[in-house]
Amino acid sequence: MKRPFLLVLIALLGIGCGSADQVVEYTASDAEFRFEGPLFSGPQSAQAVLAVDIQRILDSLGKTREDIDRVELVGADLNADSLAFANLNSLTLQFTGDQSPMVQAGVLNPVPQGMSAAFTPATEADLGAVFREGICYALLDADIAADADTSFSIFGTFHFKIHLR
Repeated sequence: MKRPFLLVLIALLGIGCGSADQVVEYTASDAEFRFEGPLFSGPQSAQAVLAVDIQRILDSLGKTREDIDRVELVGADLNADSLAFANLNSLTLQFTGDQSPMVQAGVLNPVPQGMSAAFTPATEADLGAVFREGICYALLDADIAADADTSFSIFGTFHFKIHLR
């Protein structure tokens, strides 16, 4: 009775260990979201292209884009240049590529006071399709609290985990 249980346990451990994927951590710190004024209260959007050299990463590991299982955003740090976050009701972060659907990666509501904020990403957001394309657009939607006759930028640093088969 104990032997069949032990054999099943060993088989399950072997299957579990055999399916382990390789994880690569990657940080993109080049994003600038420019909001051009005059700004009116309500939603405003800005886009940044992330310079993710996914091919270089894959080549160094002997992998291809098809080996990308999933990509998760594990953190996002945002810094404003002039308009404090106090003038923002909420921020929504999304990612897309040229062909892949848009993926909502997180919402910051309420937005903290000051000039910087950290997102807690949506755990279910899978950016694998975006990274397989090799180009990554980050979109930041800001809900402006009050009209402002100014322009401002938000700079983003994004931390990813790339899971490879």
